[in-house]
Amino acid sequence: MINEGQLLRDLFVALLSLGEYSFPKQCSKCGKVYGNLSELLRHTEGAMESSGVVQAEAGAKTSVVGVFRNCNCGASLVVLFRERRDRSEEGVRKRETFGRLLEVLKAAGVGTDVARQELFKVLYGHESELLNKLLESAGDSTGRSAPSV
Repeated sequence: MINEGQLLRDLFVALLSLGEYSFPKQCSKCGKVYGNLSELLRHTEGAMESSGVVQAEAGAKTSVVGVFRNCNCGASLVVLFRERRDRSEEGVRKRETFGRLLEVLKAAGVGTDVARQELFKVLYGHESELLNKLLESAGDSTGRSAPSV
């Protein structure tokens, strides 16, 4: 039988991995290296007094999402993500992962709209108190601490 707490943690780790292909990212000014998206978001500030997430058109049929963050040294860092509707095998896998996360949250009693909003918060670099509470309770049930998102 699958341990629900472990499944929940594994799925949240998978969510964070959706943007990991752009890493490691190194600051050109101070040399600080950010190993993954989670680390970058935790140790930098959103540019332009916001989360730093910007969407732009990159051609007739392609849009790009960029995350603009400020390193502690003041330099700007940019991480670019491909079009949301990536039709490649990887894109399909990412949407399937998001769908599984959505189903896990719904099974935990979270409404569909709220679950989607909370997952998007994490994807866009914001903290989710609701998801952190769920992860904490999942960690308590297994005796291991859960990562925060």
